[in-house]
Order: sequence, then structure tokens, then C-alpha cells
Amino acid sequence: MYENPEVGSTFTAITAAGERLAQAMARESELHSLKGIRKSEAIVRLIGTENAETQKPHSASSAEKIVEADPTYAQFLAECRQSVIDRIRAETELTTAKLGGQLAVAHTAARLVQSVGA
Repeated sequence: MYENPEVGSTFTAITAAGERLAQAMARESELHSLKGIRKSEAIVRLIGTENAETQKPHSASSAEKIVEADPTYAQFLAECRQSVIDRIRAETELTTAKLGGQLAVAHTAARLVQSVGA
């Protein structure tokens, strides 16, 4: 497809990195949209459980204060953090692929200039 295989493989790498970034961003967005729902579910799970400070059942407001102690919600938050990490890594991979493409094009151009001047 490309006269220079180095350039062609770089374009392939850029396309693949772009796809990984799109998938990472979609996952991050999906988790973000679920955050309120998952938090509400955790609060409901905590309501009525014993409040260690008062020895009374948790109300909705006291449950909200400790919602991150809910194991299921804590796991969800960990998934949210991981999705951000995955997006940042995908962005870095795409940037690296683009820079590699620029380098491949510059290298090809330099060889062409050398061959014309020779």
C-alpha cells in the first residue's frame, strides 16, 4: 500500500493506537455515567447497617458519608480509576505513534534529499 514499509507500519500503529484510545475513552465515559447509580445502590446497601459511631442504624445521610467503605462501590471506584489510567496510556501510545510517524517521514525525506543530491 505504501512505498515505504516503515511509513506504512507507522500508519498502522497510529490507527491501532487511535482505536485503543477510542475504546478506553468509551469505557471511561460508560463508568462515569454509572457513578451516580452505583453510589445510590451502595447507600441503599448501607442504610440500616450499624453506625459504629452512634451504635444506631445508618440513615441515608450517614450512609452517604461512608459510601466508599462499601466493598462493591469501592471496587467500582477502582474500575473508574483504572479506566482513567488506561485512557492516559492510550493517549501516550497514540502520541508516541504519531511522533514515530513524523520521524519515519522525516527519515524518508532525508534519504530522498540525499539521493537527489548524490
